[in-house]
Amino acid sequence: KLTSDKGAPPAADGVSAPLPTKMQITKCMAVIESKIKSKGKQAMSKRKEVKAMEAAAEQERERKRLEAAKEEEERLAKLEEELEARRKKRAEAVATKTQELEAACRTRGDSLREERQINISGMKEDCQTDVEKKLGTVNGQVSKLYAQLQEAEREM
Repeated sequence: KLTSDKGAPPAADGVSAPLPTKMQITKCMAVIESKIKSKGKQAMSKRKEVKAMEAAAEQERERKRLEAAKEEEERLAKLEEELEARRKKRAEAVATKTQELEAACRTRGDSLREERQINISGMKEDCQTDVEKKLGTVNGQVSKLYAQLQEAEREM
């Protein structure tokens, strides 16, 4: 230090204390320079710490961004799998319903054919009965006419 904390006491005649020596100034300059270097090193160290913290924060942001992107990809993949599973399930359901409908159509077709055959058979029997009745009537009329013809021949 160049002077005490209280400052140099003024001389009795009003003259201030003597100036510091060159050696004292040099020592003070060395102390000041070492403090400047120390503060410079501290500042450099703080800058490095800040840069390291900024880099770490940037890495963390990038990691979170990548993690979010990965989660989004996984979510999309899961949705695609679910969609494919639903498509497959629908296709199976459609195939099952198609088979059921085909079986129902075959059954219905078979029953309609049977019903038609029964109707045709009934109609044939009705027609056959009608034809037999008419044939019987015609045969009766022919017999009657034949008998009349024979009677007419006898009379002649």
